[in-house]
Amino acid sequence: MSRPAGSVRQAPDVQDVSARPRLSVILITLNEAHGLERCLRSVDFADEIVVVDSGSTDDTVALARAAGARVAVQADWPGFGRQKNRALDLATGDWVLSIDADEVVTPGLRDAILAAVRAPGHADAFRIRRRSCFAGKPLRFGDWLGDRVVRLFRRGRARFSDDVVHERLVHDGPAPVLD
Repeated sequence: MSRPAGSVRQAPDVQDVSARPRLSVILITLNEAHGLERCLRSVDFADEIVVVDSGSTDDTVALARAAGARVAVQADWPGFGRQKNRALDLATGDWVLSIDADEVVTPGLRDAILAAVRAPGHADAFRIRRRSCFAGKPLRFGDWLGDRVVRLFRRGRARFSDDVVHERLVHDGPAPVLD
């Protein structure tokens, strides 16, 4: 098939990157060099990764920077909730995924996250199924099996509680589970 002279063929799968919602991943660290690279590789699909480090004495900061993360060192420890809010305040994306340094996003979860942030008018927060491990083995029974926690949310629509430990994400509205 011929095209008129001077016309430009648009690839069907090309999106205007500036028009799509941006995704930030945030995490807090302290001496997490042992598993950080695996975690950061699993979220390399994000537009930005923000790490707030609490004064690591291992290679955590260097590994995070080498992976392209924006790193801020905040050695004073205000507690989990406030430290996560520091990371949240540095995020610039439309959506935020909060992850712990010992966690990994699977390819299936990555696809679900990207679909959720690109779906117009959807919820402002999503719960994610978490597979907990103890002593290096996945839990098969008990209350933590199939645990669902809010980890993906629109920036500006949620904040972490100020709890020193067992912080939670405070948001309005429903938080459907990503599958």
